[in-house]
Parts: sequence; structure tokens; C-alpha cells
Amino acid sequence: MRAIAAVALVVVAITRVSAAQPVPYLGLYSDAATFVFCDLDDDFMGLCPLYVVQSYAPGLASRFKVDNTHGFTAIPVNTIVHTPAWTGDPYEDISLEYGGCLSPPVLLMTLVFFCQGTTPDCAYLFVAPGSSGEMWVTDCGGVQQTPGSFYFIVNETLACPCGQPVPPPSPVEATTWGQIKALYE
Repeated sequence: MRAIAAVALVVVAITRVSAAQPVPYLGLYSDAATFVFCDLDDDFMGLCPLYVVQSYAPGLASRFKVDNTHGFTAIPVNTIVHTPAWTGDPYEDISLEYGGCLSPPVLLMTLVFFCQGTTPDCAYLFVAPGSSGEMWVTDCGGVQQTPGSFYFIVNETLACPCGQPVPPPSPVEATTWGQIKALYE
């Protein structure tokens, strides 16, 4: 009887694992053809487009921002949104509606920068929660999922390989200065 119960538990566990939906990812790439390159060499002066792409799972909509505040010296010049409906700013908080269930990879935006060849090694960008604190992808069943993301590296070296996962954001709770001081009394 115990053997049958153990086999039943294993079958249920395997069924649940195999039924799990893939986690969507929102990432930046420097190549429009294959969405493989997660790095950029800022060693020239000129336009350098970056592509925001949803991968690994189909979706209907998303909300996020592109965090470009970690050493990247290029100047944003233009944003081209590739979805039929959107609102917001990609560097603050943007919501995108895809116009239907799209299978990955889904090109969401092209961000055009003016590179000046002045970015230091290991500068990075990544997709993050917007100023609203929200970052999600709506799957084709209408369920909002928290997507994964990875670091897009500018002037990559062995010390900073591209594609490293961004840790999920830590939850934040409202507090007061008095409550913080009370922790140390």
C-alpha cells in the first residue's frame, strides 16, 4: 500500500512539474536578427539601437521600465514601440498591449541611443519594475506573471559576463523613522 502511495505521489509531482508554465523573460539585446547578443561595445561614436524583447513564454501585455543608470553614457535619442497600444515612458514606467497572444520572441521596443565611446567597462542596463513598483507580463490566459530579467553589459570583460540574472526585487513595506530607530533601542 505504501509503495502505491509513493508511486502516486511521484506521478502527481511529475505532472505538476510538467504542467508548469515557462517563466517569461524581459531582456535587452543588441542584435535585431536573432536576439542573442546581450552586450554592446561602446567604442565608437554613432547610433546604437538596443532591442527590448519578451522571451520564453507567450504573452498579451507587459509593464516595466528600462534601468539605464549604471554607467551607460550613451544618450537616448528615440524610442520605437512595436506594439499597437502603449502608455508611459520606457525609462520610468511603460505599459504595452500586444494586440493578441504573441509567441516569443516578441520585439517590444527599439531604444536608439547615441553612443560616444565613453562608457566604462562593465556598465549595464536591465529591465526592472517601473516607478509604479510593477513589473509583469500577462500570459495568454490573462494571468499576470513576474518575469525574469538579465543584465545587458556594455563593454563586457571576463569580470562581467552578460546574461547574468537580475535578482527579483525585494518587497518594501511602509514605515516611519521612529519605527526604524526603535529597531536599535
